[in-house]
Amino acid sequence: MKNAFAMIFAGFLAFTGLWAAPHAAVTKGETPEAEPKILGAVITRADGTFLGLEVVAGNFKLSFYDTKKKAIAPNVSQARATWPNPRGLGDLRTMLNRSENALVGAKPVLPPYTYNVRLVLLQGTGEQQQVVESFVVPFRG
Repeated sequence: MKNAFAMIFAGFLAFTGLWAAPHAAVTKGETPEAEPKILGAVITRADGTFLGLEVVAGNFKLSFYDTKKKAIAPNVSQARATWPNPRGLGDLRTMLNRSENALVGAKPVLPPYTYNVRLVLLQGTGEQQQVVESFVVPFRG
């Protein structure tokens, strides 16, 4: 009787796939790689790369990422951000200039951070400056 029960139980496990379920082999010292995270509001560009718009130290910061979501150097010279004034009439705007590995604005951004930001990426300087891309970003930072 015990033998019959063992055979039925083994058959059940084999049928459901629990008998020899493959387990992921994790060796000591190995950690699974987590997907890189883009900080702030994520913007997907036409070429498959990404932008991350966030408020850092009270100013807009625009970070650039490749197709694998790894940080890269900006491929534009400047950006212009325009957003509604939460405390009055009209719009606020700032130029984002290169600072280390990102573009950072000089004008403080006031809370609440719930508005659409119009973002224009610019290449060149002076009168030779041209618009490369533009986005409307629903910012909820």
